[in-house]
Amino acid sequence: MTFFKKTSPRRNQVRRTIASERSWWCRLHADASLAASFLLWLVFVVLTFGVLSFGLMQTQRNRAVAALAVLNVLMAVGAAFYVCHYQPRLLRNHARATALAFLIPFLLAIAKICSLSSGEALWGPSWGTGTAVLFAIVLVIAYDQRFAVGMTALYCVLAAMAVGPRHDQGFQLQGIGLFLTMMSGAEICCFSLKEIRTRMKLLEVSALSAVVVFVTASSVVYLNFLGEPPKQTTVFLTAGFHACGAFIAGLLVQSLLPLIERVFHIATSMTLLDYSDANQPLLRKLAMEAPGTFSHSLLIGSIAEAAAEAIGCNGLLCRVGAYYHDIGKIN
Repeated sequence: MTFFKKTSPRRNQVRRTIASERSWWCRLHADASLAASFLLWLVFVVLTFGVLSFGLMQTQRNRAVAALAVLNVLMAVGAAFYVCHYQPRLLRNHARATALAFLIPFLLAIAKICSLSSGEALWGPSWGTGTAVLFAIVLVIAYDQRFAVGMTALYCVLAAMAVGPRHDQGFQLQGIGLFLTMMSGAEICCFSLKEIRTRMKLLEVSALSAVVVFVTASSVVYLNFLGEPPKQTTVFLTAGFHACGAFIAGLLVQSLLPLIERVFHIATSMTLLDYSDANQPLLRKLAMEAPGTFSHSLLIGSIAEAAAEAIGCNGLLCRVGAYYHDIGKIN
C-alpha cells in the first residue's frame, strides 16, 4: 500500500529543497516581470503626457495641465487593466510590450506635429484619422481583433486630444466629430482585416475604410454647422482629406509589413505562405532526399489545417508547422 510505503529521508529533503528553490525562482521571476511592466507603463504615461501637453505649458495654464495629467493617468490605468485582461502575455513578453508602449506616443507625436504645422488648414485633423487607421491595422496584424478594437478606441481618444486642441484659444477639443471620424475608419479596419493572405487585402481594407471615413466626415461637417449650411466644396475637401489619410495609412502599412513583423516578432499569413512554398530550399531538400517523408508531411499538413479550422484556430500556421515537423529526417 502506498500509505505505508517506506521513503528515504534524504529523498524527501531533496524534494523539499527543489520545491522551495522553484517557488523562490518563480516569485523572483514574477516580481521582475511586474517591475519591468510597471516601468514600461510609467514610460508610456510620461511620453503620452509629453505629446499631449506640447505647447500647452507655454500658455501658463496650470489647471489645464493638471487636468490633462489626471485624464492621461486614468486612461493609462484603463489601458493597463485592458492589457492584463485580454493580453496577459504582454506582462512577460517585454519586447512586444515595449513596441506597443512606444508605438502610441510615436503616432500621437506625428499627428500632433503635423496638425500644428498645418495651422488652420482643412487637412490638419486628417493626420489624426490617418494615424488611427494605421494603428488599428498594425494591432490587428500583431494581435487579434478584440484587443485591437479596445486599444484603437483608446488611441482615438488620445488622438482627438492631441489633434483637436488649439492652444492660442485655450485647451478646446474639436468635439466628438473628430473622434467619430477616426473611430469609423479604425473600427472598419479592425473588423474587416483578420489575416493578410494576398497583397490586395490591405488595399481593399484601406479603400473600404476611406469610403466609411468620407461618409462619416461629411455628416460631421454638416452637423457642426447649425446655421447656414456649409459649401459643398468645404464638405468634400474636409471629408476627402480624412479619406485620403485613411487610404494612405493602409498603403504605408503594406510597405512597412516586414518591419512590423520584425518589431512585434510575428509571422503574418503572407510570410507563412512563403514558408509553405515547395520551392523553399529546406522543403526542396526534403522532397529530394526523403520523398516519403515529404508526402507524409503534406498529408499531415492538410489534416492539421482542417482540424485547426474546425476549432477556430490558425489553420495556415498548423499546416506550415506540419510541413516542417519531420525536417530532421533529412539526415
